[in-house]
Amino acid sequence: MSLEYPLERVLQRRRFDAAKEWLVPPILDIGGNDGELGDYLGVDVEVCNDVQWLRAGRWKTAVMLATVEHIPVNSLPLVVPRVERIVVTTPTPGSHAILRLWSLLGLLDAENLNEHRQYFTRAGLEHLFRLPMIAYRRFDVFNQLAVYGEEP
Repeated sequence: MSLEYPLERVLQRRRFDAAKEWLVPPILDIGGNDGELGDYLGVDVEVCNDVQWLRAGRWKTAVMLATVEHIPVNSLPLVVPRVERIVVTTPTPGSHAILRLWSLLGLLDAENLNEHRQYFTRAGLEHLFRLPMIAYRRFDVFNQLAVYGEEP
């Protein structure tokens, strides 16, 4: 994701705001770009942008903010290491048209949008990982948050 487009940083901040209450350090940010989440939280966050090089670690939380839509569904359980909690944000299926319009207007990165492999409904998110989904909510009309793990 390129943060040079006007709406990218705004949407990134909204994802951080939605996810922060569920994040328990140590945190692994899968697809975390340049580590902006750690800067936002004021804590160390390990970033992995190439899942082929994901090494074993001792994280409590794995975060995938605007990432799961870029990874083949059958690969997701293999990508996320064993953790106590997984926090995911992803666009809703109905968001595609508005995201496409914003990219045509130069407000979002069209290349990033073209890399979306799938969009998830709530039901589609329900059994995405080995851990049970313990929280779900929509935010910003076209984004959704899912949290997997044990009840806090």
